[in-house]
Amino acid sequence: VGPQGGPRPDDRPVGAGHQERPPGATTPPGLWTQASLATLQHALLRGIEATFQLEEGEVHAEPVPTRDARSGFLLYEATEGGAGVLSRLVAMPEALQHVARAALQTMHFRTAEGEALPATPGELHDLGEADCANACYRCLLSYFNQLDHDLINRHDHDALSVLLRLARGGRTTGLDRPGAGAEHPATSDDPVTRWWHSRTVARDLPPPDSRPMDIAGTTISLAWRAEYVVVMPAPTADVTQELEALGFVVIATTADESGWPDALDRLARAVGRTG
Repeated sequence: VGPQGGPRPDDRPVGAGHQERPPGATTPPGLWTQASLATLQHALLRGIEATFQLEEGEVHAEPVPTRDARSGFLLYEATEGGAGVLSRLVAMPEALQHVARAALQTMHFRTAEGEALPATPGELHDLGEADCANACYRCLLSYFNQLDHDLINRHDHDALSVLLRLARGGRTTGLDRPGAGAEHPATSDDPVTRWWHSRTVARDLPPPDSRPMDIAGTTISLAWRAEYVVVMPAPTADVTQELEALGFVVIATTADESGWPDALDRLARAVGRTG
């Protein structure tokens, strides 16, 4: 799951923007239809509202990069100050399971807490009172997603497959993953790595991941997977396009140290640390 956007507040969960727009950008893997992405987007939104007892409109979801060519979506809190639910969604490994299960139940499927979940979407059973074809205002349709009404389908196989996987399994936070920034060695033979590690720690920013990324035949040594940001000198158009398709913010810089302070400032804005 991955985001693009502007500055993110410190109390962020999953991508972007100010006015309490925490980082909630999500990009599922594989080849997705617009209908599958739209269905998953609004299902997770309904599940978040049900799990955290939010009013409709307190959390929004926007397709990225555009509605007509969506490759993911961004979740953010719309109310002033926010309720902090997206932060809790990231901080609590079991929260996403509850959200996914609540989403399935909202979609009129029998998935009550404590019941075993089916292995495949085809084994899901409607609740007895369900009188809904593709979607209705009791499940996924709302005033806020009218532009997606023709795409939303509660029976979409790909969207249901992801919701079932999320409901069955836990997740780890970015700092728990192997290769995440917290495990980056404080010292290194590489002067570039030493510079970025020392400067990010000094500014209370996440240090770069300990493992480089390989994209389109290019090795990227300065990557922040949990934050969906990379820093690299003179990225090619192919690499930039592939990274952005995955939801990453690409910060271009110089090969020498002259441009690194400016790139560090842009990194701080990208991860929501503007102070």
